[in-house]
Amino acid sequence: MSKAIHPTTIKLRNNHCGHAVELWRKNTPIDRTIFHVGVAAHYVLEMIGKNPDESLMSIAWQCAEQLATNGRAYDGVPEPPMPADKALEGTRMAIKYAEKNEIPTGDNIFHEMAFAFDKDWNQVEYNCEESVFQTLLDVVEIHEEYDEESDSVYRNVIVRDYKSSWAADADELDSFQRRCQAVVAWLVLKPDILTMEIANVRFHRTYTREINCYHQEDELQQWFEDIKFNIKVLQQSTTPDPGVGCVGCQYVHVCEHADQAFQGEDLLKKYSVAKALTAKLAPQVRKLTKSEPLKCGAGYIGYKDKERMLVKEDAGTLLAEKWNEQGGDALSMLSQMELGLTTIKKLAKILCESPTERRELIEALTQSETYSSFGMHK
Repeated sequence: MSKAIHPTTIKLRNNHCGHAVELWRKNTPIDRTIFHVGVAAHYVLEMIGKNPDESLMSIAWQCAEQLATNGRAYDGVPEPPMPADKALEGTRMAIKYAEKNEIPTGDNIFHEMAFAFDKDWNQVEYNCEESVFQTLLDVVEIHEEYDEESDSVYRNVIVRDYKSSWAADADELDSFQRRCQAVVAWLVLKPDILTMEIANVRFHRTYTREINCYHQEDELQQWFEDIKFNIKVLQQSTTPDPGVGCVGCQYVHVCEHADQAFQGEDLLKKYSVAKALTAKLAPQVRKLTKSEPLKCGAGYIGYKDKERMLVKEDAGTLLAEKWNEQGGDALSMLSQMELGLTTIKKLAKILCESPTERRELIEALTQSETYSSFGMHK
């Protein structure tokens, strides 16, 4: 049975190369350590939503115990138990989020809602043999709402995606994965309004984008065509392309083509694969050497105590007093200081309550410039 394509499969191909997809199809094992906390938080929130009559704390700790002792099955694939500390961290993150943000339950509210389609885009059972494209949505709410102005009822479908990443913000609302979620909800649930949400579980922030399915039908149709094109590409034979795409690839450490590139004569490819392997192995090396540096050849790898200069908390006050003693005022003192962008943003946050006013002040105080930055770019 051929594996159905997911939005993440398309992302894997576009960010890395076709051979990464081949390794995914073969169920090549990957290091899932970096996903553990997020997986735990997602699972706890899912179970809270699916069991509204049970105590939040009871469900959360049952989930934590299961993840640390038996693991779970995701997308039909069993996953091994995760380290207890990661299960606890993700569980506590989910508990804090659920205590401050209502987890919706009730009629027409679905957690981990499955969508699957065959080659002709007929809806089929998730993980069935005919499934060509499929995805799971964290939370889907279907609301029939009344509009007084038009004296009519319209359907508002809310699609919420939980994110535990430090970097998850409003930019996620226009990612390819989010477009896939919008398209499947549009095709199946026939909404008038689609409300796409990113819920940052770590920082308790929610970012929202509203799509009017009548006025923006052409845009949704274009996204649909993009998905179909990407699926067609993935169904063709692929050519390995080791290089910059190796960076961040979850299969680089087991990829024969990356290894061949590293052993080859192309300096740029060797450099790219070396950077990719370093980035991939760094978290494991840090964990291995966390308690003490370990000997490696003629030296050691690990953490070493160093000293650095830090500004004391009362430095600003003492400096201002010294400046006043010399007859200077605050404005002349400020003119002698080099204001950095971080300081300007901090002061703007204090001075301006409105985000719009704050943004306008920062724009008035800053300007962009072009500079050369060495590295690998996509």
